[in-house]
Amino acid sequence: VRDLWGGAPWGGAWRAGAPEWTELPSGGGGGGASALQQLQAAGSAHVGAAVAADATGAFWMAMDDFVTCFDKVYACRMFPDPTPRAVVFGEWGAASSGGCLNYASSWRLNPQFMLELPTAARVFVSLSQPSLFGPIQQRDYLPVGVCVLKGNSRRRLLVTRRENLFGASVISDTREVSFELELPPSTADRPHVIVPYTFEPGEVGEFKLSVFCEAKFSLRPVAKDDEWHHIALDGEWDAQRSGGCPNPENEHWHRNPQWSLTAQQPTNLTILLEIRPPPPPDTPAQLALGAILLSSAAGGGKKRFIGREDVISQAGFARAPVVSTTVRLDATSEPLYLLPCTFNEGEVAQFTLHLYSDAPLEVAEVPFAALEPSSAPLPPTQVSSVGAEASASAAANEAAAAAAAATAAAEKARSAKSSHACAVM
Repeated sequence: VRDLWGGAPWGGAWRAGAPEWTELPSGGGGGGASALQQLQAAGSAHVGAAVAADATGAFWMAMDDFVTCFDKVYACRMFPDPTPRAVVFGEWGAASSGGCLNYASSWRLNPQFMLELPTAARVFVSLSQPSLFGPIQQRDYLPVGVCVLKGNSRRRLLVTRRENLFGASVISDTREVSFELELPPSTADRPHVIVPYTFEPGEVGEFKLSVFCEAKFSLRPVAKDDEWHHIALDGEWDAQRSGGCPNPENEHWHRNPQWSLTAQQPTNLTILLEIRPPPPPDTPAQLALGAILLSSAAGGGKKRFIGREDVISQAGFARAPVVSTTVRLDATSEPLYLLPCTFNEGEVAQFTLHLYSDAPLEVAEVPFAALEPSSAPLPPTQVSSVGAEASASAAANEAAAAAAAATAAAEKARSAKSSHACAVM
């Protein structure tokens, strides 16, 4: 046995210099040689620990004493010195402890590390916490885990899907968790992403991430210059400002909060809409959420009805704590408009709209008074049909209103048969 911590030397049977080493076996066993002589004859590397205290902490003890003193044995994976390896240290802080992948609204906040692997190879990943001493029952390690995900850029990973999970360790409140997996090669612009996490958000502590691989690789945290530009917009759907999604039969969608957005240069943009506070991961989401990026001509109270041509990108609609969409934007001379909404009108909740972009954005909330479109009736050619199941017909001429009402009622009934599929999806 080897004591790595330099504690008091073992003082029981078979300690260094104990009489058991030099006693001759009774009945002529062992060829009449003492235990020390038998060790020497076998060429044991630890003969010295039988004679005097060993500088490395190695010592001998009887098996009966071993099982009395220890209640756990860990088998450690050892790698030869030439094996390519990387070790990085980090911590989960108040703002960087997002919890495991169950927490869709926050896991992206965890520390992330870019793994560049030029060739397919077998990789061993270990996550450990600083050692705690004392009785095992009193060692309060955080429940932690680590996973490897398929990256989509050199920036922080914001969203992922199950099919992008290469592998993960168990989540355990032990000093170390680890796993081994076969990884495909990464590309220069899309490295793999290693994410260490605590089980629940908000747990703080330090960690060490170790990676061993049979092929050369590089491992680094997300560089500061590679972090996204981030804007968080807090809002609320209340009795006055919960207009539902912009289906053709819904004239109140414009009552939702809206923000204007201007990009001075081309950029990738990821929009995440999340309920605040986020529900526990085992609680079914109550609301169907959506976030729509509208053209300059459609948002900000410019249109009462919108068509597919007005929608640049859309997240949702889904009963989920968070929905997202990613779009490539050109530089904009006129502002676009962000529309977060629930599927049904009148639903009440608080939310946060997150914008992650390559380049800075200019964002401003549109005053509520400016969101009411003109009350003038639209000519028939301007009424939008925005869904597979929903088509709208309207008459600008009030003299034809009675005939148009029958058609509109029939189409509305047919539209109601679709389940939580917003017409602009």
